[in-house]
Amino acid sequence: MKSKDQIEELLSECLARLKVAGIDQGEILYWETEMGTIRTFLNRVSHHGMTGDADLYMTAIRGKEIGRAQTSDLGRNGIQQLIRRATCQVGHEASFTPYPVLPGPFRNLSPSRKMFYESTLKMSAGERIKLIQETVDHSKTFQLKCSARLMNGGGRMGIINSSGALVIAEYTEASLSLILTDEKKVSAYSSRSSENIEFLNKDLTFQEATENAIRQKSLPVVPLQLKGNEEFFDVILGPDAVAEWIETLASTGLNGLHYEEEESFVSGRLNQKLLGENICLYDDPMELHGLHAPFDFEGVPKKKIVLFEQGVAKSVCYDSSTADKFSKKSTGHALPPFERSYGAIPRHLFLKGGKSSVEEMIASSDEPTLYVTRFHYTNVVNSKVCLLTGMTKDGTFLIRKGKIVGPVSNLRFLESIPEALNRVTLIGEPRLVHDPVGYGGLYPEGSVVPPLKIRKVRFIGSSANLES
Repeated sequence: MKSKDQIEELLSECLARLKVAGIDQGEILYWETEMGTIRTFLNRVSHHGMTGDADLYMTAIRGKEIGRAQTSDLGRNGIQQLIRRATCQVGHEASFTPYPVLPGPFRNLSPSRKMFYESTLKMSAGERIKLIQETVDHSKTFQLKCSARLMNGGGRMGIINSSGALVIAEYTEASLSLILTDEKKVSAYSSRSSENIEFLNKDLTFQEATENAIRQKSLPVVPLQLKGNEEFFDVILGPDAVAEWIETLASTGLNGLHYEEEESFVSGRLNQKLLGENICLYDDPMELHGLHAPFDFEGVPKKKIVLFEQGVAKSVCYDSSTADKFSKKSTGHALPPFERSYGAIPRHLFLKGGKSSVEEMIASSDEPTLYVTRFHYTNVVNSKVCLLTGMTKDGTFLIRKGKIVGPVSNLRFLESIPEALNRVTLIGEPRLVHDPVGYGGLYPEGSVVPPLKIRKVRFIGSSANLES
């Protein structure tokens, strides 16, 4: 990877050449990543190798017209072609693309926490094979098959603009995710991530997935069929399930663009109590247990922002362009240039935890209760009330009289997440939830969320109904 000095030199040269091309203002993002990945499929190592990418993203502004272009050719001719394409695009961007307001000046912000670990970036192929083989050997001990992915890598990112911003950061990341299966009914998931490979808790990852799998193997399947078109159950949601809901709630409801366009459940309701008093939600890029980022994709410094305090809506998120349009201030939540039409999204969420363990939540469940470890295929039905639908996955269990009685078929939910967060009765200890495969790249983002117990969540379908 390029050094910080090399990145600064490249960015400064590109900005100077853009000005020579007759452009009034410009923004340039350099983003380089390097990843080592190894996978297993049903206990067999199926793929391992190193990949690396380095790209320049250029925004050219003349008056109030803009043009954007991207290249992975960082030679002199490649950069000249990039400038030519960006300038030719000026005035031809789609009408929904926001006019960029370039923030600054910001210079070489130093993160308050360490983000880069050489040992994480330089983990060898042999070390990756050894660790992934441990997952296979562990699964065989319990007559299970393991499909896993181990990733280690790092990135360097630099941003420069004609308003005086010049910021560069480097980061590393390691993650292990696995699914344990058998020939019949078992599907159990777990994952862990860390900036430091030495803190990647593989033993806890094994333990979590194995306990889930053993429950499914040892207990009889409960033929749970819904009564009528819908049925309501108390639920215990594991951190992976909670993160799915909280991240969707944030991207739709706490996005400043959606708020201003009155497409958010928060629109016109700031400083009102919208969630339960036990819900405190922050965006905190320097939270101790999360993944860290010192600035957003415009170079604006990141800082903690309170989104909900004791259920009261406190803030939504803006990038520079949206903030300028609606006479607000950027909160440091700009997306990459090619995603800015989506608005501003918090990507370092922290949901304040409590003292209840999952075991205590289970023991407190006198009424029939569902324990959900994970969701997938989650989609927004109505953004104005944050109504979501999706399916349970990788272990859903029925609880009766304080004990798990067995796994059930996957269920489809239909629930307003703000309404559900008014019915939270117990909260556990938060942990980091992050899976880079789900987000398409290596970037230090993730949610630190606890397990939750929630009353009366609506379910509208079960695969058991289809099978009957």
